[in-house]
Amino acid sequence: MRHYQYFNRFAWAVLVGACGSFISTAVAAEPLSYDMPELGDAQTMTLRESVIQAFSHDPTIARMVAQVGIGQALIDEAESAWKPQIGLQSGFGGAHGRLPNEDDNYTDKTYGVTLTQLVYDFGKTHNNILQQRSIKQSYIHALQQSMGEVAGKTARTYLLIKRFGALKRAAEQGVQSLRAVDRIARVRSSSGLSSSSDHLQAQSRIASMQSQVEQFSTQRETAIAQLEVLTGVRAVSYATPPVALNEQIMQVAAIDYSGISAVKRAMAEYEAAVKVIAKNKAGYLPTLKLEAGRTRYQNKNDPYWDNQLYLNLDVPLYTGGAVSARIAQAEGAKVAAEQNINKAKFDAMSNASVAHSNYTGSRSNYAVSARQFEMAKRARGVYLDEYKLSRRSVNDLISVEQDLYQSHLALLNAEFDSWDAAVDYASAVDRLIDVLGIYTPETPEGLPDI
Repeated sequence: MRHYQYFNRFAWAVLVGACGSFISTAVAAEPLSYDMPELGDAQTMTLRESVIQAFSHDPTIARMVAQVGIGQALIDEAESAWKPQIGLQSGFGGAHGRLPNEDDNYTDKTYGVTLTQLVYDFGKTHNNILQQRSIKQSYIHALQQSMGEVAGKTARTYLLIKRFGALKRAAEQGVQSLRAVDRIARVRSSSGLSSSSDHLQAQSRIASMQSQVEQFSTQRETAIAQLEVLTGVRAVSYATPPVALNEQIMQVAAIDYSGISAVKRAMAEYEAAVKVIAKNKAGYLPTLKLEAGRTRYQNKNDPYWDNQLYLNLDVPLYTGGAVSARIAQAEGAKVAAEQNINKAKFDAMSNASVAHSNYTGSRSNYAVSARQFEMAKRARGVYLDEYKLSRRSVNDLISVEQDLYQSHLALLNAEFDSWDAAVDYASAVDRLIDVLGIYTPETPEGLPDI
């Protein structure tokens, strides 16, 4: 009867614990709601400030920081294997029967303390610690890589705002120039020097140019909305990009791969794979542990303490191929990690080469467009004078205005193409944050201080 009561209490405790665990799991599984954070206001925003704001606003950065914290916890867990493991044990119940030359012996309950200390395991624990440290380092480099990606995405969006703003102003200047032509056409028409159709043709071209203004304005507002989402800040105006972007030295043949976060991440993963191989090879070797315990046996007749001290040597003789299989897996992971290093270098070189080529081409286009723009301005002055003398038609004047407008757009697009290529190159070699003058020293935990 006594055993039955103990069993009922134990079963009831297990049932209550299981129900509580199920309820906790069900509550934790509820989806979390996400509310769009409120946007801040700023009078002027620079590219550097936009990137810094994006660091604090992008959830990817916070997620990677949390991942680094997980890596540190894994290191702590691996290092705990060298520390003594102390536990308490207790039990109740026992055996009822008659022993030779003794009375009935009934053990009521037992309790005590156990101690286990790892002495030596031929590198299993040591290599596991080194593996977890390499994994944490790969998480840190992944965080730096994410920061570079966020910076590049923010910089490209920022340049879109500047590009469409400049194109909008160029279109507005085109509208003003056509309105000047329209005024001259109306004066000449009222004086009988030309037909009224000149005025209508000028009005038609002005309406077409105004549609261009609205198109560029819409594209600029779209880019501003995208930047607001990235940074969480709504600005009135945006400063000119730093000249350091276009002044950076581009050397595709001499890229410093040791400073690229993607390469460093792959190298850290490779080091972790090497440590896994060493750890798994140690699985063939013995493990030496010190085990101690002190247990109290409480019974009706003769309660006593039992003290134990063992030096335990665990020698694997046959594991059914499990150790060799783990080694083979680790060898494969090492080869994959080595190829990831090569791929990271290849991607960096490929992206840098394309960006360098685009930058060179855009600078050449800029020089050509600048000459065309100057020639178009001179041609407009000549055509305007000749139109006033009735030597040119209004179509000739509108045509030269269109040539001037197109050469202006080509000049601006070439300029911003070079900005985009400079950002792409800096992102490819992982120097964009440095070029923008954003200093991110490492914290004591090895994290970039953002």
